[in-house]
Amino acid sequence: MSKSQKEDQWDSRALGASLEHARVPIEHDKVAKAIDDGLELQMISIRLPKKLIEEFKLIAHVHGLGYQPLMRIALSRFAECEIKQILTEVAEKQSAGQQILKPLKDAA
Repeated sequence: MSKSQKEDQWDSRALGASLEHARVPIEHDKVAKAIDDGLELQMISIRLPKKLIEEFKLIAHVHGLGYQPLMRIALSRFAECEIKQILTEVAEKQSAGQQILKPLKDAA
């Protein structure tokens, strides 16, 4: 069988489409859950522009990372900077005698 014929069988789903080949071993699920729990990761679903995903893939490739870990890093950096900025603003307003904590608690 030629390489082209074999590729056609994969494309037509004659090969690799059985449930035997599609199942994920239970051990994989256990390991994935243990990793997620250990790293305190939570699965989410989000729709992003395709261009943004392609940009993250390019950046990740340059840095030798996967694009999803790079997205986690970028989101973590953004959240950390925003929290610092919010806390700085709260501290400045409190030192100026303004009431800010109640509105922040209500927003959460």
